[in-house]
Amino acid sequence: MNESSVFSLQKVLPAIELAVERVSGTGLLNGRKIQVTYADSRCSETDGPLRAIEMHTNKTADVFLGPACDYALAPVARFSSSWNIPIITAGGLVSAFHDKSQYKLLTRVMGSYAKLGHFVRQTLNKFDLSVVGLFYSDRTGASVGKSRCFFAMEAIYLEHNKTLHHQQFHPSDKLDVFKQQLMEMSKHTRVIIMCGSADSIREIMLAAHELNLDNGEYIFFNIETFRSSDELVNEKPWYREKDTQERNNAARKAYEALMIFTLYTPTSIEYKAFTREIKRRSGSNMKPEEQVNLFVGAFYDAVILYALALNETLEAKGSISDAQAITARMWNKTFQGITGVVSIDENGDRNGDFSLLDLNPTSGLFEVVANYYGNRKHYEPVTGRTIHWAGGRTGPPTDVPECGFDGSKCQHGGSLRLYNGLPNCLVAMVILVVISDIC
Repeated sequence: MNESSVFSLQKVLPAIELAVERVSGTGLLNGRKIQVTYADSRCSETDGPLRAIEMHTNKTADVFLGPACDYALAPVARFSSSWNIPIITAGGLVSAFHDKSQYKLLTRVMGSYAKLGHFVRQTLNKFDLSVVGLFYSDRTGASVGKSRCFFAMEAIYLEHNKTLHHQQFHPSDKLDVFKQQLMEMSKHTRVIIMCGSADSIREIMLAAHELNLDNGEYIFFNIETFRSSDELVNEKPWYREKDTQERNNAARKAYEALMIFTLYTPTSIEYKAFTREIKRRSGSNMKPEEQVNLFVGAFYDAVILYALALNETLEAKGSISDAQAITARMWNKTFQGITGVVSIDENGDRNGDFSLLDLNPTSGLFEVVANYYGNRKHYEPVTGRTIHWAGGRTGPPTDVPECGFDGSKCQHGGSLRLYNGLPNCLVAMVILVVISDIC
């Protein structure tokens, strides 16, 4: 198991156990006890289903929490319909899991890439931007499968419901290659949404700086799919200790033209207490400075959601084995969870919460300038904060140059416009957790 994964058992299990204690302590299930059984799917399309089959065969599963990794989740979510076992996950963010004709009992408790795509489109609409380019890495580090960046870009592409110019880059690409790619992007768009490693994004922005694309005429967005706003506001992604001062200064200036789409971090007293307790329970499994990621909180909320739905089913004289009835009560439901207002839509997918970050040129740090709350579904600026547009602008540029991207709309020609890259990819772990009824 990769303990650094946001889905690792070491990170998620303490949250599940804490949620079980809360459910038991409140008497929500009228004295019924919850037993947690867990197994490591190793984020594998082989190991994940095998562990689930073992649990089903041993009759220890009333509900699956996980797997979280896409390729392990897919077969288990299909099997669960035949087994009549609900399945809840904080993973499975890709668009394919929206199809509940295949995944009939699957409930997703983290905002999917499709929900992120809706926030991206709302943000672009806010700035009157519609001509967009996608620039991303599709390398997973694994032998098979598409990357998380690919699936995030796919969702944004589908959300726009029209053809978007898109290019891929390799993680090993260097400055000169990125400059060539940006020149090509500039023929199609002034707005570039990127996804890739932190180092790739920095190198892309340095290429943009050398091409003078950080002058305010172009806008770059980075997608951070597995990191939250509270992590990113404490970092300087433009800075590298081992790089030269000249390049660090250039990167800092370039990042003034970059904004970040990422996960919203709750600011409630309850969530802060939750993170402290998870750190305490995790002990040596977490570094003192390490943040408790939102996927951990989402698994906590998964337990609460299941308990609420099960309680309602039992009060209606239903059965703990009626997976369809329990699942139906989890869908189209809103409740106050540890990660904020948990709003599950009519398709069993959480309406996710996201944030938009912008670089403060004075501090060199990113700060949250707008949020998107899934239960309200619209772009909400943060009071007292404004976007610092690059090049001294007071607002975004137009997304199509006056003379066109190739200058053909002007009698005497025009200037080229350019664009840039994308966010971050990550490897996930799979968790199988089972709750059974002990009377």
